[in-house]
Amino acid sequence: MLDLSAELRRLSENVGEPGSFRDLAAACWRRERRRRAGGLLVGLAVIAAAGVFLVATFRERSRGTPADSAPVAWTSHTDRYGWTIDVPEGWRTQTVPAPGGESLGAVFIGEAMSIQVSIEPPASSSLPGLKLPPGLALPPSNDSQFPLNADQLLAQVEGGLGGKFNGDGQRFDVLVLSPFLPDPLPRTDADILDHMIGSISFQPWTPGELRHGWAAIETPTQDVSWITVRGGEYILFRTADGYRLYGSISCAGKPPSGTSATSDGFAVLDCPDGSSWEMNAPGASGGGGDAAKNDPPPEWLVVTAHDGTLIAFVIPGYFPPGTGGAG
Repeated sequence: MLDLSAELRRLSENVGEPGSFRDLAAACWRRERRRRAGGLLVGLAVIAAAGVFLVATFRERSRGTPADSAPVAWTSHTDRYGWTIDVPEGWRTQTVPAPGGESLGAVFIGEAMSIQVSIEPPASSSLPGLKLPPGLALPPSNDSQFPLNADQLLAQVEGGLGGKFNGDGQRFDVLVLSPFLPDPLPRTDADILDHMIGSISFQPWTPGELRHGWAAIETPTQDVSWITVRGGEYILFRTADGYRLYGSISCAGKPPSGTSATSDGFAVLDCPDGSSWEMNAPGASGGGGDAAKNDPPPEWLVVTAHDGTLIAFVIPGYFPPGTGGAG
């Protein structure tokens, strides 16, 4: 209800003296109509704005949002070179052939993406009589850190994505092919790729275990250690730059009468003929008799495996020309 007394005071201050009560009442009703009309316009503006908002909202909803990735059922594949990977059920698995009918790995084929994991082919060797196994990297590298990360492992290569990793002392290649590349993969394929790369794993090592020419050895507690690897005597030096392994060491093919180490970093060999021989990590050596026939012994590979175990690659009974024992 209108408050006429308040309206009277306002009109008398701003408009002047009214001619009569009828004039006053008419002025009040005119103002009330203007107020209602203004309110109606404001209301229409609010409704119109709300309508625009609702239309925009429904338009956004009609476009849809990216659907969540459908749950993927997984199985696993274990390769002859020791790695295991999760694979979506329904994907096809094919071997990567190698000369001689053996396999270098496997390729996993989905609807619009394939992922290949294979060991690197054997490196050629200039040493006579030495045949290197697949995956042996020269110079050697420690195993990669697991789990692997697809974003860190893979980079653009011709036709897809590619990368390399090391496991069990061996080097492996990964190749990803998809018609979507080099553009970003669809969300479902990207999630599958991340999961598969992150699932690649190897079994832990135990001391003395042998895999593909690599043998697990005990981590030394001293800078100079005499150890047995694949039935032979070897010297393992611990240095600031890593480990150095020499051998095998014998007394002209016979077992030594004693082995020891000096405080200044030399490994010492004593032989039944009374001779002795010593050597340090950089290769400085000297001695006589049967013991000196080891000079210089061949050096072999030592790396740290994925679980922190030291593993060594040696070929028992092999002595390259120019090394002790070769004659």
